[in-house]
Amino acid sequence: MGISTAYLWYLHKRGILKPGHRLLDIGSSFLHDLTVDQALDLVIAFGGGDLPQHVAEDLAERSHLKPGRDMLYLSELLDHTSVQYLSYDVCPGHKTQVFDLNREDVADDEMGTFDVVLNFGTSEHIINQVNVFKVMHDALKVGGVVVNQSPSIGSVNHGYFCYHPRFYDDLQLANGYEKVDQFYVRTSQCMPADIEFRIENRPLEKSSANDLGTVIPCFNLNAAYRKVRQAPFRISLELSTAHSGLAAEIRAVHVEDPVVHQTRAVDLLASLIKRGAARLGISFR
Repeated sequence: MGISTAYLWYLHKRGILKPGHRLLDIGSSFLHDLTVDQALDLVIAFGGGDLPQHVAEDLAERSHLKPGRDMLYLSELLDHTSVQYLSYDVCPGHKTQVFDLNREDVADDEMGTFDVVLNFGTSEHIINQVNVFKVMHDALKVGGVVVNQSPSIGSVNHGYFCYHPRFYDDLQLANGYEKVDQFYVRTSQCMPADIEFRIENRPLEKSSANDLGTVIPCFNLNAAYRKVRQAPFRISLELSTAHSGLAAEIRAVHVEDPVVHQTRAVDLLASLIKRGAARLGISFR
């Protein structure tokens, strides 16, 4: 997992991460593509003093991957600022608390104490999705912002999960989050997994789809949202392809939650509305 220098500027210029803020990193992020000038400017932008030239040169040099050399941690740059950094990770690292995101809860004295939570390439590696997003929710103070960068399209065999806009939209609905930003970025291309491709209506025929290509485009989905109320973490029910109503005993469990119950008909209606609006030159966000 890691964050590029461009996203540090994004956090600064959007006013998400400010001097004096408390930052929780879900997974100890490496910092990529730092230049000497950017190191000097970022330290000042986040409330630090003048960074010695030789220190800036060392930070910039280590932000570029080289075989046999440890990468630069994000926390090592932020050490020279007024941002207070902490990471939860199963691997020891700089300013990292050993923490199992599959199983552990936020400690009582850390609940609601972070201004910003970053999830740059960690949650997709966690099998217990409910717990990792609950940890982020519980750690964040009211008014604080979670920023996710998650694999969405492609990224074959990178972790366990890829994410869709509906996941983050429904997460925001269930918890009353305020959407701050959401967008795709093209990342790279990847090779298909070492598994056979077959045509959908000919599943008995091996190697029936060898002409599908050898590379898959990859996109990350970025989603930032603000916590606006103090309430327990809540999950939603994704029922967009359901053909029947929700069982009474399940609805009873979710009686306190805003159940996301988008039926096939609702999806179809929304799609028709958007298509009609597009013809008229109207856009929906």
